Amino acid sequence: MLSNLLNDIGDSEYSLIIDESTDISARKKLCVVVRYPSCKKRRILTSFLGLIELQRAVPDALIEFLERCVKLNVKRCTGLATDGCNTMVGAHNSVISRFRELNPNITHIKCICHSLQLCTSYAMKKLPPHLEFMVAETHRYFANSTLRQQKYVALYATINLLPPYSSE
Repeated sequence: MLSNLLNDIGDSEYSLIIDESTDISARKKLCVVVRYPSCKKRRILTSFLGLIELQRAVPDALIEFLERCVKLNVKRCTGLATDGCNTMVGAHNSVISRFRELNPNITHIKCICHSLQLCTSYAMKKLPPHLEFMVAETHRYFANSTLRQQKYVALYATINLLPPYSSE
């Protein structure tokens, strides 16, 4: 199966989507997905390439996996999609910095969900601490009661139907 995938990729340019995780046995893994123009199917395909068990730095493990295990040329990699953690995007010895040493023209795309989460976490640190508690508790108050949700919807509709306040 892997050999068929690698034959289909051939010498084509490709992009990678990678994410690091820890499994239930507390071992770090790196999931690698490849996106490439398929010669056989004549369209762009996205396929699972492998799951790497990490025993050393992510950049080294990923590059070794690509070059030695699956024999893909890193210089043919045109895009890399990652989350925004330091291991992936840091200035020194990150995955993207190592890829740029081998391929300076690579395009890097950070996950918008991870970026948004980092922004909201930073913003919440600038607000009073009780505000985060209030938002979380408000959600919990409504989340487990359909009656409360229905009353909230009715109240919201009523508030939005009232004409704006006028000083006349």
